[in-house]
Amino acid sequence: MSVIDFPPPPQPLGTIHAAGGINWRWDGAKWTAASAALLTVAIDRILPPGFNGTVFVEAAAPLTVNLPASPEIGQAVTVKDALGNAATHEIAVAGNGRNIEGAPTKVIRSNYGWIPLVFNGSQWVQI
Repeated sequence: MSVIDFPPPPQPLGTIHAAGGINWRWDGAKWTAASAALLTVAIDRILPPGFNGTVFVEAAAPLTVNLPASPEIGQAVTVKDALGNAATHEIAVAGNGRNIEGAPTKVIRSNYGWIPLVFNGSQWVQI
């Protein structure tokens, strides 16, 4: 039997810790297994090149998530309001030089809202 040595409970919520070949996410009460394509943000963030996956936004103020600057065809990113405060703290999703369905930015304004996107070779499209 192997033992995984976890660090003490982290701040902020959503911190990722890799141990035992699995990515673990701190949810505020316990460590839970997390997808490798999971990123939690609480401040403005530019996504890394090649990022495919879900961005959970835990915002206490309006913020912007910038999509990767050089996306590949088929690259998929979903941005989700994880705390349910987008009606108060809007989440801007910026194309970072690429349009999102003809506009440079899409905004999440509904609590627990999300925007699932795929890059089609010329712009990001909502799916």
